[in-house]
Amino acid sequence: MCSTRNSMTDPGQKAERLLEVEGLTIVLRHRHRPPAAIARDVSLHVNAGEIVGLIGESGSGKTMTAKSLIGLLPDRMEVVSGHVRFRGRDLLDGGDPGRVRGREIALIPQDALHALNPVKTIGWQVGEPLKVHGRLRQRRIANVVGDLLERVHIPDARRRVGDYPHQFSGGMQQRALTAMALSMEPPLILADEPTTALDVTIQAEIIDLIGELRDATGASFLFISHDLALVSSFCDRIYVMYAGEIVESGTTDAIFNHTRHPYTRALIGAAPRLAGNPERLPTIPGRIPRPHEEIRGCRFRERCPEAGAACGEAPRLETAGGDHAYRCWYA
Repeated sequence: MCSTRNSMTDPGQKAERLLEVEGLTIVLRHRHRPPAAIARDVSLHVNAGEIVGLIGESGSGKTMTAKSLIGLLPDRMEVVSGHVRFRGRDLLDGGDPGRVRGREIALIPQDALHALNPVKTIGWQVGEPLKVHGRLRQRRIANVVGDLLERVHIPDARRRVGDYPHQFSGGMQQRALTAMALSMEPPLILADEPTTALDVTIQAEIIDLIGELRDATGASFLFISHDLALVSSFCDRIYVMYAGEIVESGTTDAIFNHTRHPYTRALIGAAPRLAGNPERLPTIPGRIPRPHEEIRGCRFRERCPEAGAACGEAPRLETAGGDHAYRCWYA
């Protein structure tokens, strides 16, 4: 897989802070028990022209964090505290985060086959944001849809706008969702595990496409994944999430070459492409705690080989220079 990491930000200039999430807490409300935290005091940011990774095991809260930014949380889930600032505007302070959906912040959902409507053509679905948000005539929309499908490298794109999702391969379905996200030329795209269920070759093509689109359009990406090996090749910075908390964050170099948190080390060790393909891959014992489970101290303590007496108290956020931060008493 070739590297696409090439930030458009001039190192000599201060980057524009496009998205800033501060102290975000999301809860799931139950009828018969107290609310359960899905995300806890999450803070992250995305600068203009960046590709930022948000990684962690399934159930860490990555997808719900992303959906909360654009008002797509499921029923009974809600943001109870924190700020989400997009270009300086607080989307949660008396406002509706859904107002930026599609036009300024777009989502590429996971599992393209289920995200696409099986009874609508690809062209109709890619053009839908233009109908909802735009003021283009139908003939002009058809031309723009053809252009978008060509941009994401759909073969014979203009002939295939009338095809249905089942007539597209998995990789082409994912490209169609990417074209849909690009339709309004948003400055920020949330890519939620866009390579799930794709083989390694198609994964590489999608990753290369994201890097190409960033360079061509200037769009920033928040790339959500559980695959550290995948994000290592193209993200500028990475946030590591565990059980609803950000446990480590920093540049890609800091995360992989100066790792501080045991959970990050465990993820790296469990990735075949990063572990050097040993005969037997290490695993992380136990399981990620469920949101309603009450845990005192460090939430990774029960699975951590380095846990000690201090871990009975929740670790503070420490810094290791620059943007590198972590939550661990024994880092």
